[in-house]
Amino acid sequence: MNRLFCAIAVFILLTGACLAQMPAPPASAISANDVSAMFLLPIKNGSPFEVGAGGQLSGSRFFNRHIGIELEGDYERASFSSFQDGGVRIGPVVRLGSNTKVQPFLEGLAGFSLVKATYLSSGDSFHGSGSVMGGGGLDFHLSGPWFARGQIDIQEDWTAHTTVGRVLVGISYRLRSR
Repeated sequence: MNRLFCAIAVFILLTGACLAQMPAPPASAISANDVSAMFLLPIKNGSPFEVGAGGQLSGSRFFNRHIGIELEGDYERASFSSFQDGGVRIGPVVRLGSNTKVQPFLEGLAGFSLVKATYLSSGDSFHGSGSVMGGGGLDFHLSGPWFARGQIDIQEDWTAHTTVGRVLVGISYRLRSR
């Protein structure tokens, strides 16, 4: 599973670098804070039978064209082990190509999750857990302040001993900075 995610991430980043040769978007969309809403698909153990669905809302504040901080909240549910996870995380985000139509980014977030799964003791209740998440993706400029977003990441919940790969697609709106 890890090899598959690494291969997909490398492919996306290389594709983004190739597509980044397109003309730059308008100045209002270059260095801005953003808000995004995304559909998420959690995948456990790399199995097509162990998938679920969920959503994520996030907001980012950029200090310059490349470096910012992101706050995100998410909820995911899957049939495997009656898995449910809701979390809030915060951490740095780095935009790698702020003057292009395709803008790759990387993020590393830490926070807290509530996890419920049948493999946990007392599986009918939620267990609080420290949580980290790392990954990256691409923003595709659509029009004006609107961007389509694709993202791949891996989430680890420490005390619940849960690792989930996640694929996300959604939309992002850029707010003008200053």
